[in-house]
Order: sequence, then structure tokens, then C-alpha cells
Amino acid sequence: MKRNNIKSLGGSGGGGGGSALSSGIDTDPLPESESYDDHRQERLSTTRNRRINRNNTKALSSRLSRSRSASSKSTCNKMKAIFWTLMLAGIICLYFGNKYFSKPTIGNPHLLDRNHLHAPQTAAKSKSRNKDEVLLMLKLKNSTTTTDEFEEIESAHHLESSTASLSTPFPHVVFIGDSLLRYAYLEWLHHQHYHSPAPKSLINEKRLDSWYSFFQSSTAHFQGYMTCDCRRSYEWSLGKEVENRYYFRGNGGGYKGLAATYIQAYGENQAHGRVGANEFRDATVSPANDTTGYKWGYMGCDWDNVKEYVAKLEITPTLMVFNAGFWPNDKMSRNLGSILRSAKDVMGDHGRVVWKGITPVRGEQSVYPSSSDLAAKEWSYRYPWLSYEVFDTSSSINEEDYFDDKHFSNPSIYREWNQGITLSHAVVHRVFILVGGVRTLSQTQDSILKNLIYPICAPPTCIAHLVTHFSRADNRPGSKGEDPGGKVLAADSNDGASEFFDPLNNDMFPDGFLIVHAVDGYEIGSAEEQRAMDLMESEIEDPEVVHRLRVIRYGDPRRYSMWFARAYAFKHFERLSIDVDFVVFCRPDMLWLMPAPTKSFFDDISLNKTRDIWVNALYYSDASDTFAFLPSLAAAKLYFSLHNLVRREVACLGGPALNQSVVEQVLTRRDITVDPDLWCKDDAEGWSEKILRKKLLTAGANVRYVHASAVILRPPSVPECQCSAPAFMSGWARIPNSHVPMMSCLMLDRLIKQGHNANSLIQKRPLRIRGSEREGQSNMCLSWNETSNSLLPSSCEFPYPPMQLFFSFDDEWYGYIGTETKRYEIMPLNTTQVDSFLTQDEWITENVELYSLTSHEEKPW
Repeated sequence: MKRNNIKSLGGSGGGGGGSALSSGIDTDPLPESESYDDHRQERLSTTRNRRINRNNTKALSSRLSRSRSASSKSTCNKMKAIFWTLMLAGIICLYFGNKYFSKPTIGNPHLLDRNHLHAPQTAAKSKSRNKDEVLLMLKLKNSTTTTDEFEEIESAHHLESSTASLSTPFPHVVFIGDSLLRYAYLEWLHHQHYHSPAPKSLINEKRLDSWYSFFQSSTAHFQGYMTCDCRRSYEWSLGKEVENRYYFRGNGGGYKGLAATYIQAYGENQAHGRVGANEFRDATVSPANDTTGYKWGYMGCDWDNVKEYVAKLEITPTLMVFNAGFWPNDKMSRNLGSILRSAKDVMGDHGRVVWKGITPVRGEQSVYPSSSDLAAKEWSYRYPWLSYEVFDTSSSINEEDYFDDKHFSNPSIYREWNQGITLSHAVVHRVFILVGGVRTLSQTQDSILKNLIYPICAPPTCIAHLVTHFSRADNRPGSKGEDPGGKVLAADSNDGASEFFDPLNNDMFPDGFLIVHAVDGYEIGSAEEQRAMDLMESEIEDPEVVHRLRVIRYGDPRRYSMWFARAYAFKHFERLSIDVDFVVFCRPDMLWLMPAPTKSFFDDISLNKTRDIWVNALYYSDASDTFAFLPSLAAAKLYFSLHNLVRREVACLGGPALNQSVVEQVLTRRDITVDPDLWCKDDAEGWSEKILRKKLLTAGANVRYVHASAVILRPPSVPECQCSAPAFMSGWARIPNSHVPMMSCLMLDRLIKQGHNANSLIQKRPLRIRGSEREGQSNMCLSWNETSNSLLPSSCEFPYPPMQLFFSFDDEWYGYIGTETKRYEIMPLNTTQVDSFLTQDEWITENVELYSLTSHEEKPW
């Protein structure tokens, strides 16, 4: 039955199910205005404009008061004037209020301006802000400033536009999950609607005499802004019950619009509904004996079909919240990556997904994550738009806080659980320091943007600061008998280094979310480089440190040039005085084949954020200097410090490309004496990676290792995949779950050597083939069987073992072998055999992108 009795904002009763006061649920009156912190809404409403509006209101009140007093010559005239003034004001308010501010009925076709019903799009690129203004603002802004506070800072300094400007979507939060998530939805929505603690009767159906009464009262509780496609009896039947809720309140009358939807889904069981996505105005609460059939439905293990229903909702979601709770979800966990990506696809570039972990049962303080919880946690290490929220058990929960074994009777527990479901977020700052030659930057740039910067610092909750110190020259090592200065070569690329990472020329980061800070630099091997070194040495007060730096500078000038450039760029960043919570270093010739881990990965496994330094695990040994993840400024200072480099037993003169007699001659001509400990004991002691590791350990850092699919790309665009080195084979490749980056590295090496362009390959991912075999057995995966040299169906495993990893390029298929007998090889597959499986509708291919907590184990050596 169509519902047209929903009240307007100015109405008095609670439509569609009776008054809220008579519904059985206690409630506070709806406040006259609400102050939501949605930082995407009304960005032009600055502090100054609000102050002007308040002043205008006061002035208008003053004029009306004078007008009324002037007409009070007699009591009769005064009463007449008041009467007609009130009548006129009522007519004006009625006309303009209904036209502009009233909440239309849910059945009204003019529900709201359809221009606001779509997912957020990036704002048009505005003129770049003056750098001095940006830096001034950033010094005033700390890492926890909310976007609303950010507006006031900008208004106060008369800046032209938002530093991080997005269009303003209509917020729509969609909850999909079990009964615990239903109560979380009702508590969260009550807080948004009333700004007060939720009554206990709203989150406990047992306080009413039937499900029918609970559905009616909890729907009417929201004063006509909610409809409910609901039916259930206490003789519960999983296939017959339905509960889908739809809340909408439009803009106007001092309110900011909000839509919130709840779709009941019990793990792998079917979710369904009696009304279509665009028919939510027709949703009704029905008695238990209602026999209306379902118009849609899907099984939980196929939640990736959520886009077929949710995408049809009139208002595009901006945030989606999932849980599986205590319901069976093993099958769903194997498909969770596809489910999460489908949810993100529905929302667009700046949508967010929250997966809520399992809750404790009565009598226990601990929680035991389900299969889907663990899978969601793994995927949160890949996707910056995904948050995995563990239920906080730090505060004690008593048995009286439950009304049965699983559901809470205390609304404050749901309030705490809902803290992560917000319409606005603090804006954090993170810095990426890129130092080196630009020899292959034209080919690596896209991969750095997409697979390094974005996963660590994705809009709209993070602003990425890119500190670049580029040189068009490069310094390559010479032979052992040559000058230790190496060979300075001009870059082959014709691209201007200053044009790389132009924030106005990329679609991934809207205006203001990527700020480039180019270091006033120099070319490698130039006189300007020598003057910069002289200047830094003059600022160091310890003469012993200066002396040891000069020994390395003139005795091993090629590598000192590299170490100095990185310290020089970090010093430039420190002068910017930007408060950041994460620092990344990377060489500009690194090609990132797959996304780097998100910050949540490092948050979960860091032992000490001030001491942990994460380096590349796909290397021979020691500490690779190709990139580093630094969870704090304190860790970054340890990493970039030149003082730590020249400590005793750290840096030494030696290595495979350094001739001691030649170096002694150079130092003698400069009248520089060398302490005995500055000579390497052997060539192995002089490797850059070994020196970096000693530097970090001597300074008290924890050297940690992370599996990342990133390789050096040297001219002429040939990758150096250290994963194929024998030393690597005997060590890191044995660690569980390292197979995905291993396969990416080996495939890139193979394809580039076949003549393919590196930049075109960064979108390629390892994959698995998943589905059902012909006999109908579900949750099967294709595996490469080494014995029979063929593809065979097998049970899916999680995480993905090497035998289930494949790679498709053009018309060729490759399988990955990671066994003891055939270790770490790429095997061409029989294309006809693969195609014979994929032509069956039951089989699909799914991209594999995964980090695991087990991938941070220490190296065996």
C-alpha cells in the first residue's frame, strides 16, 4: 500500500504508524536544528558568511520590533497590527517553507534535486594556490583537524578555495548485515536524528509484545522519515522473514539531508525484499501471516551482486557497512574481495566501506573473528577505502548488558561500536620523499601514483605531500680500477622533471589532495651539489662527524652523493613544518607492480612506531635502499640521518667497485687522514645494503621487511627482479603468502624481456579461477597439478597458495609453481585446456591482491 501520510518538517505528528510518543518507544523531541559534521556538505558556508547571516537576522528582528511599537497608539490598533502581521508572516512562511524548506512526503516525486543523488565526483581543477598560502595554512593545521575546522582556517586567511575540495554528495549510509547490525543501525540513526542517547526499547525487540509491534514502533520512532519492508513471527523461519529499512530526510529548514538504509542479511543465507530499490516509499510493516512474495534476493556468498540492487537505490550510497556476525560465512570469505570491490564500484571514487568484526557473547570478554572477518582484515591491507573494525573489548561488558546470549541491551555499547561510522573525518597528512635520477620516471610515474601514494594516502581523508629531489644526471659505478667518483651520465629521458606529478594533470587526486614540494636542487656531479654539501657540513657542530663525512664524501663520492641527496631532501621537508603521521621514501626508478600495503597494515604489525623501519623484502639480503616505510617522524630521522651513517662500525670505504689505492691517492691530495675503522674489512662489508642495515641497527632501529611488488626499472626499461636471485630463493621465498609479489615480479621480468612496455603492465594482477565444477560442487578452484602437468579442480584455499595462482596476458596463460621440486617458476599453460574451463559459466577469474600478517617474519639470516 502506497504511503502518502508521511509528515512534513513543519508537521506535528508521527506519520505512517502513529505518533512517536504513542509508539512504545521513549524519545526526545526533534531539535530545531542539527549540526552534522559532514565535511562534504556546504563547503561555501564559511565562518564569515555565517557571521553575516547572524547579523542580518538580528537586524531584521530589530526592524520588526520597531515596526510593531510604532503601530501601538492604542490597544485596539496594536492588536490589529499584531494580528495582521502574524497572518502575513504565516502566509509568507507557509508559501516559502513549502516551496523551499519542507520535507516532502516520501511519495512525492520531487523528493529532492536529482543533481544531488549521485556519487561524489572530483571537483573541477581550480587555479593552483600560492605555495606560501598553502604552507601558512598547513602550519596552522595539525593532523587531527576536522574539515569543518579547516574551513574556518581557510576563511580566516582568505584563501581562494578549499585545499581539499570535493563536490557535496547527498550522504547515504547503507548497512548490510545481521540483527546485531540492525540494532547498530537503529542506534546510529537515532543519534543522527535526535542527538541524544537511544532508548533501550529501540535496540531490544523483547520489550514489545511482538515483532509486528517492534517494527511499527521502531519505524514510527523516526517521525515519518523511515519506511520498513518488514515481516516476521516469533515462530521464526529464515526464508519467510524480511526486514529492510529506508530512511530519508531532505535538505531544508535548518537540516542537512541524510539517507540511511538497512538490508538484513544473515551471512551466507539469502537476503531478499518485497519492494524494488526504487519502490521504498511503498515499503510497509506486515503481520506475520502476510504472504506477499519477494521481488529480489541473493545469497550471502554472492554479495558481490549487491551492486545489482544497491546501485538502483534512488540515492547513491557514500558509505557501506557490512558484517557477518555469528552466521555461517566460510564460503563468503573466499569471495570477499569481489564483494568489497563491488560495493566500492557502486559508490564511486570516494566511497568508503566498513566491515564490522564479530562481537563477544554473554559471559566472555574475548572475540573470535570469523573467516570473513579475517578476510576483511587482509583486504584492508590492500584497499585504503576499507576499514576493518574490531569490537573493542577493553571496557568490561557485564551480563546484564545483554538481553540474550548475543544481543546487547545497553545502547551505549552500540554507540561505542558505531564510532567508526561517521559522515566526516579528520584529514591527515602523509609525506612521500622521492630522490634520484629521472632516467625511467616517465614509465614509473603512474605506478608510483596508483600503487604507492594512493594506497597509503587516499582522498578524501588524507593529503599527500610529495617532496621531489630529482636530477637529470645519473651516477653509475665504474670498474675497480677507475676513479671512485663513478660515471656521471645525462638522463636519456626528454621529460622535464618539474612536470612530473603535476597535481592538476591527474584524476586520482582532486585539487588539494596532492601537494608537490620540489626541492631547490642540483644535478648529480655538479658544482651546485658540492656547494650544498659544503653548506650542510658547515652547519654540523661536531668536528669528528664532519671529518668522517668528508672521508666518505671524497673517498666514495658516488655513494655519498646518493646518501647526501636523501638527507638533503628530508631536511627540506623538515623546514616545511607539516605535521604528518607517516613517511615514505622511494627511488623514482621503482616500478610498483601492485598496490603497496595500506597504513592499517603497518598499524597492526608495528612493534614500535618510533623505531620500526620497513624495507624491501624482495632483495638479496640486509636492508635494501630502494624504498622504506617509516611509521613516524622519529623513525624517518633515523633513516635519513647522516650522523648515524658515519658512526664507528657503520659506513666504510670499500665494496666491489672501489679500489683502495686509488682512494688513498685522492684523500692524500686533499690532506684527509683516514681512521683505520673506515676501511672495509672485505668487499662484502662495503655493500650499500649492508651499510644501511648497520646504520639502522646501530641507531636503535628495528629493521623490518615487507613484501611489496616493486622492482628497479633501469634504462632501457629493463627491470631488476631480485626475486630471481639464488640468494633470495634460499631465503625469503619460503615465507608463507609471499607468492603473489613473487609471481608479479617474475611475470614482469618475462614480459618485458619479450618486448612489452612496463607502464602497460602495472594494471596486471595474478589471479585465480574460481567457481563450481560440472558435477555442481561449489567453492572449487582450478589448480596447476605438477604431477599430471594439467589444470584440475580442487578446494579453494585462503590465502592463495602458489598452485592456484595464474596470469593471463593477451592469449597466453601462465601458472606459478612454488613447490620444493620446482620452485618459483612461471610455466606456460595449455591455452586450450584453460579455455575449456572458462567457457563454462560456473568458472570466473578473480584478481588476487593480498597481504598477510605472516608476511612480516624476520629474514632467516
